[in-house]
Amino acid sequence: MPISIDTQITAPNRSVTFNFDDSVLAYVVGISYWDFSFGSNDHHVKELELSIQANKPTTQQVTAQITAKLNDDSGHGIDSGSSSIHVTCIAVIGSQDANVALVNENRIASGAESPAFPLPSNSLSISASFLSGWDLSQTEDHHVKTFTTAAGFSQSGSNGQITGQAQMVDTSGNFASGWIDGGSLAASTTENGILAKAVTNKQTDSKFGVDFTDELQDKTIKEAAVLLQNLTVTFGGDDHHVKTIGGGCSGWQADGTSVNLDNARAFLTDDSGHKQSNNDSNVSVMVVVTPS
Repeated sequence: MPISIDTQITAPNRSVTFNFDDSVLAYVVGISYWDFSFGSNDHHVKELELSIQANKPTTQQVTAQITAKLNDDSGHGIDSGSSSIHVTCIAVIGSQDANVALVNENRIASGAESPAFPLPSNSLSISASFLSGWDLSQTEDHHVKTFTTAAGFSQSGSNGQITGQAQMVDTSGNFASGWIDGGSLAASTTENGILAKAVTNKQTDSKFGVDFTDELQDKTIKEAAVLLQNLTVTFGGDDHHVKTIGGGCSGWQADGTSVNLDNARAFLTDDSGHKQSNNDSNVSVMVVVTPS
């Protein structure tokens, strides 16, 4: 039973294809990193959306159609040339694996939960959710003070649910709440084909490592990916126009028994030198590896 991981980078409103070495029997997609920009100028924000429509067009392929919006009320929109999305797909290939559950659930309202889905066991070695999209909009565009999006995991016996949070506020009482799309990875304690570790509330541009030596039990890492679980980004002080917004982990390298992440951060800028407060902005990510 192999489990395989692949990450693709694309511009907004395009599609990516994940090619696997054997028949795909189950899969889940999620966001590793996103970087949205209006381009040369900053603007108010009316809608902020990132969504992924995944399909399996052939037995060994998964495709993901990306929808990305950063709009104001005056016709300004996302600049594809200066924006990007990093999308990861985890797939069970070749033969079924009853010890792993890969699930995507869409349009989970902020503050709500997805429908329940079956888990491989009551006792789990991995029980995690991550973001595969969100959509927030308001009737008029406004400055932005804080943007938050999060996917959580809840378990009741042999069933799991993905919880959602998505909010965008200014300092004048304007409030946008929407929905998220979420993915879930659950594995029983007998599963040995995938490992995961959480990195919580991180805000750094510096490289750092996540070690799997003990979990690998004398094996090495074959494939690795980083998935965004939650993000909070806020301007220091007042609210402002937005030029760029995004976050996650933009790159990583597997090195024997550890994964070296290039960064883990959330960012928000305007055109006047204002940027996120690093004390109040952060991301949580899940580092996933397959043993060799």
